[in-house]
Order: sequence, then structure tokens, then C-alpha cells
Amino acid sequence: MRYKIFSLIAFVIFYSTTVFAYDMKGVGRAVIINDDLKTAEISAKNSALIDALYNYFVLNHSEEDIPDINEEFFKFIKKYTVLSRKVDNFTVYYEINATIDEVAITDANYLINNITHSVIYIFENEDLDSNLKTKIKEQINQILPQYNFSIKYQEDFEILTPDNSNFEDKLSNFGNSKAKYFFTFNVSPECSSIDKDYFCRLTTTVKIYTKKETLPTIKTVTSSLGKTELDAASDAFKKASENILKYITANIIKSEANKATEKSYNATFINFKTISNLNKLLNFLKEKGFIDNYTLKSYSMSQATFEVTTKFSQEKLSEKIVTYDNKISIETENDEIIITFL
Repeated sequence: MRYKIFSLIAFVIFYSTTVFAYDMKGVGRAVIINDDLKTAEISAKNSALIDALYNYFVLNHSEEDIPDINEEFFKFIKKYTVLSRKVDNFTVYYEINATIDEVAITDANYLINNITHSVIYIFENEDLDSNLKTKIKEQINQILPQYNFSIKYQEDFEILTPDNSNFEDKLSNFGNSKAKYFFTFNVSPECSSIDKDYFCRLTTTVKIYTKKETLPTIKTVTSSLGKTELDAASDAFKKASENILKYITANIIKSEANKATEKSYNATFINFKTISNLNKLLNFLKEKGFIDNYTLKSYSMSQATFEVTTKFSQEKLSEKIVTYDNKISIETENDEIIITFL
């Protein structure tokens, strides 16, 4: 390793005393089921935290950049305060104020293992057999998460939107929800008996809406045999849903799963006070998601070198380190980062 400043490819000194934080309010509620107040408390509080994070994205990002927020996003909350909490009519209500870590949340796509898409869905054809509709709903609820689609807003949507609501009301309730996509299913079965079995030919059409536009319509025809009409029709829909979701995720709504590749760098620390301070800093960076792992390679009283794995470039990682109130200089050369405490 060469320490002369003139041999370095890049030499950057940062001084930072600014705290990058943003306060947002959020509200949440949860119904108490089977007198389990503790579970409802946790659910309501988590819902309020998610609402605060959602409000942050609404305020600071375009609608297309708002991810489906789950508990993994809680790493972006520095702290929170409960503003109010009450129980009314078997429901727990929370209002919180959350301090969002803006340094980390700007790189959410790097730091979240899987970015999912939230979906609300309805059936267009009201004459669909109720037993078949129930069976198909079970299948939809099972298969959507397999393709990185979340249905966590579906239950609230159904409570607010009875089946006999007109389409404009359903579309309006979707617009007022946190869901990112609105799927409408039209399922038309044609079934007939063959000996002791039933043959069903099923036409399935799916329309997809965002809060700004209508995406391409998808139509597929599948068929299946079953001991009953319900068995044949539901099996045909299972085939249809798999075909449709494969097409959607390949061509229309592509998965935002984190595809950033890991890189390894040597991080050398100079002029540090104790090795425990370095471990504290590295654990903090790991907790925030900026590094995935670290291993001590060499240590002396004057310097310590760690191998760190990260999805960030040297420059991006250096930028993140100094934003957390650290008065340091950072030099980068090839696959090395030299961090000097001033």
C-alpha cells in the first residue's frame, strides 16, 4: 500500500457536523382479535411507523419511486415518539412521530433485500360463481407473494369497498390507498362433463392500473380436467395466474429485487483511539446496510485493516461514512480505502 498523497488516484477530505434527519408523522390501527391486546399493539405501532415512512416518500419522491414499505424499512428510522395511543371499539390506534435517516433511505433500493409491489385486486364479472370466486381468491392470495407482490392493503380495501360498489368508487378507493397497482380480474369459465369428469375452458383477462395510467391488458385461455366443475375451473385458473404473473413480471412490472453485486475493499483506519471504536463504527455501518460484512486482516497500534464487503462503490461508501458526524479524511486507491481520524 502506498500512503504518499501524490500517488493516490483520489484524495478527499470531508468534515461533517450536519445531522441528516427528517421528522414525519404516521398513524396506524389494528383490531384486537381473541383479546390479544399485545399483538394488536405491535401491529398498530408498526402500521404507524410504515405510514410515517410512506408519508416521507410521498413528500420527497415521485409516485413511481415509492416502494411497498415493510418492517425491513424500520432500519431507516433513527428514533420515534408515540404522540397518542388509545383503544376504542376493540381497535388500537397509534399516532407517532418518526425521525427518518435521510442518508440511508436515499439508497433504499440498495439496502432492502427485496423491493415488493403492493397490489389491490377485484373481480369485474359479478356473476362469477361464489364458490369459484372464493377458491380463486385463495389462489391469488397465495401466488401474488411468490412473484413479489404484496396484498397487505387488500383487506382494508375490501372493508371500504363492498362488492356492489361501482367501478368508479373502487378506483377512487385504490387512489386513496397506499397500494401501487390495481388489478381487475375477469374470469369466464365454460365447463362440460366428460364421462365422470368435468372439462373446463377458462378465459382470464387482467387489467392493470397505476394511479396515473392504465397498463396493457393481459388475456389468456387455459383448460383443465377435474372431478367437479369447481376443481376443473380452479385448476385452470391456477395455470392462468401463473402464465399471467410470469408475463407481468417479465414485461410490464419488472421485479425490483436487489441485483447489486457485492464488492470487497480493504479499509485501513489510521489514528483511531481504540479497536472497539472501529468495531462500533463498522457494526453501525453494517446495521445501516452500507456494508454487508467485515473481517479484521491486520492490526497494530498505528493502524488496522479490515476487508469489507459492500454493494457500494468506494466513493459512495466514503460519502456515507462521513455523513454520520465523523471528522475524518478518506483516501481511495484501487481496492483500498484509507480512513484517517483527524
